[in-house]
Amino acid sequence: MVPAHSGTARPRAPPGAGKGAFLPGAARAAAIAAAAAALVESPLLVNVVPFVRLRHLRDSEPVFIKDKRSCLLCGEWTGNKDPGDHTRNCCRSPEFFQTSLWGQLEHSLTQVSGWRPELGEGRRSWKAATGDASMEKRPLEKRKGPSHREVPPVVGLLLGLALMNALLYLCLHRFFISPQRPALDPSRCPYGYFRVGQMKNCSPWLSCEELRTEVRQLKRVGEGAVKRVFLSEWKERKVALSRLTRLEMKDDFLHGLQMLKSLQSRYVVTLLGFCEDDNTILTEYHPLGSLSNLEETLNLSKYQQVNTWQHRLQLAMEYVSIIDYLHHSPLGTRVMCDSSDLPKTLSQYLLTSNFSIVANDLDALPLVNRSSRTFVKCGHRELHGDFVAPEQLWPYGEDRPFQDEFMPSYDEKIDIWKIPDVSSFLLGHVEGSDMVRFHLFDIHKACKNQIPEERPTAREVLDTYQKVLNSLRDTVMSQTREML
Repeated sequence: MVPAHSGTARPRAPPGAGKGAFLPGAARAAAIAAAAAALVESPLLVNVVPFVRLRHLRDSEPVFIKDKRSCLLCGEWTGNKDPGDHTRNCCRSPEFFQTSLWGQLEHSLTQVSGWRPELGEGRRSWKAATGDASMEKRPLEKRKGPSHREVPPVVGLLLGLALMNALLYLCLHRFFISPQRPALDPSRCPYGYFRVGQMKNCSPWLSCEELRTEVRQLKRVGEGAVKRVFLSEWKERKVALSRLTRLEMKDDFLHGLQMLKSLQSRYVVTLLGFCEDDNTILTEYHPLGSLSNLEETLNLSKYQQVNTWQHRLQLAMEYVSIIDYLHHSPLGTRVMCDSSDLPKTLSQYLLTSNFSIVANDLDALPLVNRSSRTFVKCGHRELHGDFVAPEQLWPYGEDRPFQDEFMPSYDEKIDIWKIPDVSSFLLGHVEGSDMVRFHLFDIHKACKNQIPEERPTAREVLDTYQKVLNSLRDTVMSQTREML
């Protein structure tokens, strides 16, 4: 059977595929609005703007502000104006003014427009502090024309625009670059220990006695062929307790436990304890559930900020990273056999609260060992459909009934075949996802090669994903800068 993916023509680039039109008008406006919102919330703007406004008060007037942080720009903090007033008095220090950010900006303004501010009644003027001792204070009522302490409106406007643009540039990375987790997770504990949530220290895996006395089972939240999973509680923490469904599946259950113990890493759900006598396993609980719940989760209003092509592509990269880890695991090359269709594959992974992916169900991870000519067969039944790799299908046609002993074995390249389908699900149909698919077309076509040996490795796929992310991210940032 030839899968539907073979022979597929290269798709046309989506509208706006050129470098200069990646963001539609609505998306550009949204990006600017989001960056401006972040700018308003930024500590620098909160501190600077009140100071700019208050600098223009007469010297004889006290300077009152409500935000203590603003005084970091203009000097010392003096307390309440009076017991019934919640405002604060911020006195400007000439020593601080000489080295402050706005001191330098006002010095530049002086060079351009001759504007020279005063530092307040009872203090030396800036002119005096910089060597011009001839400056004397004159009564305001005797001055003619505009006050020399007033900033020309045009200069103030230009200064504000320059500051806004500078801060918007700094905000770009916040919106267009997904945070990446470090390759080495410092929170990981030594073998036989765990740490979850807000735990400060590593704790040994829980024993049978501790599981029986300290874990309280609450309700069933899932069931598969091998295990039933119950939401449980341990020391006021939500945990997941897995119990063997029936004794004939105990070998698979113990295989999954061995994989969990040996593959503890940032790619695999955290093991908290186990009891082989009771056929129970305790793991970290992730309330967002399996990866199959992704669309339902991202459609919630509180998760809209992460429902972007950048975050979705990052999820696809994490999925491929897990496949790469299994193919180069401490236990050798392991194949994810519980993946006969897309829903089954998605159910093997969990979506964490910080929107990353961890492998959860490791009951079917057979070993490939080329040196000993050891290959795998996923199950003992005939497989159908184009989600599985061609080598997983019965090769002798319908005229010859399926017999497991005559079914050829295969290797880890069956996982590579499935990457495009899983990634397409993870990318979804948000704005920009079709553009990502267009850039991934070539590597996904290579994954669907009919000849397993000619398919790329998981590491090669991951490297291509990273290059596409970097390229599209740079394009978006370049366009946003041009709009400014």
